[in-house]
Amino acid sequence: MLKLVPIGEGLQLGDGRTKAVAFVGPTGVGKTTTVAKLASHFALVEKKRVALVTIDTYRVASAEQLQTYARLIGIPLDVVLGPAALGKLLEKHRDKDLVLIDTAGRSQRNQEHLRELASFFQGRHAIETHLLVAATTKDGEMEETIESFGCIPIRRLLLTKLDEALSFGNLFNQAVCAKKPLSYFTTGQKVPEDIEVASAERLIDLILRFSGPQDLPREGRGYGSSRKPAFSHH
Repeated sequence: MLKLVPIGEGLQLGDGRTKAVAFVGPTGVGKTTTVAKLASHFALVEKKRVALVTIDTYRVASAEQLQTYARLIGIPLDVVLGPAALGKLLEKHRDKDLVLIDTAGRSQRNQEHLRELASFFQGRHAIETHLLVAATTKDGEMEETIESFGCIPIRRLLLTKLDEALSFGNLFNQAVCAKKPLSYFTTGQKVPEDIEVASAERLIDLILRFSGPQDLPREGRGYGSSRKPAFSHH
């Protein structure tokens, strides 16, 4: 059963090149909060040079929220208005270890908006793109989302809102069918604590043990320890 679940890794840095990572998905899955959690970890814990980019031009509040996180963490934030500008910003941040790219939420049923989002990533194969899917999503809707976002070169699946889910069997089914490695699980709204590196063992454990929101195990596999959260306050 464990072997059926494709598992990737958390973000891997250290080869001397700038790593650019984009986060895409439907509205309300927690992209901006997830970006903030990862930025906090890599900037404050790993002591990496991190920059934030947002191409969320639809929700001004989202950019303002990310600006608040950037200011608290002490890292730069740039707003991108078009595909050409994204290329220039990536060139600008070549001195960084990690560039995290937040995006506007897109309905899986709006192909025009999905194509618009996909245009930012055309020809930019170096960007590692993670599709965020909420654990609360119904099985059919989750399958539709993964299929619709296929116009974007998705490298990883990132599962959010595990703390709000009533069951986890659909996550196992979709992880197996999508054949995209899982990267992270998010388990709450707290920044930076509520995120952990994905593991097949953790997913199977949730399926077998879970009976309600209050029973969500909190000992997910974090950075450097299998019994601690991914981040801690500093």
